[in-house]
Amino acid sequence: MKDSSGRIDRSLTIYIECDKDKGMENKNIDETLAKLTTEAIESLDIALGKLFVNRSKEYSSIEKLGRAIGLIREFQKPIFEKNPSLRPPPPEDYIPALPLTKEQLALINTFNEGELSKIDEIILSNAHEHWRKVARVVGRTMQQLPENMQKIPENYYPQRLTHLVEVGKLESQGDVAYMRYSEVRIPSKK
Repeated sequence: MKDSSGRIDRSLTIYIECDKDKGMENKNIDETLAKLTTEAIESLDIALGKLFVNRSKEYSSIEKLGRAIGLIREFQKPIFEKNPSLRPPPPEDYIPALPLTKEQLALINTFNEGELSKIDEIILSNAHEHWRKVARVVGRTMQQLPENMQKIPENYYPQRLTHLVEVGKLESQGDVAYMRYSEVRIPSKK
């Protein structure tokens, strides 16, 4: 994937050089790039959703689509930082994880630090150095939990992910409570 990443780096360099050129209409360039990249992400996200709906075992395809979405989001970041008004509105089904019920909190409070560390360890084993959808990381984590932890509700995992981001073990893009529309990765070693 270094080749794709290299192309994105070159594209960003060209974008930055164009940005420095006062003779170019930067707003129009930004609008065009934002529109095209957002359309690309939407198309890739639909393809990714179809693979998940069909319970595809094509993990390499799923990973490549997820990686492509992550690379495009990296490309978009400086555009949206410079022009926040170009950021697309959230999709209609942009729904956060529900708050935990009293019963769910009671269940979670039965776990000790060692068990919580085990959950974090499994989450981290499903994260990667490339961006991955939070829904994917959570889904795989839930499948790999020991039997005594299988009843942990999926709406608990955004809390664990947030904790792992806060302590520097993960990086995130977007609000992890919106699992289909956010991504995490293991921080790159510098």
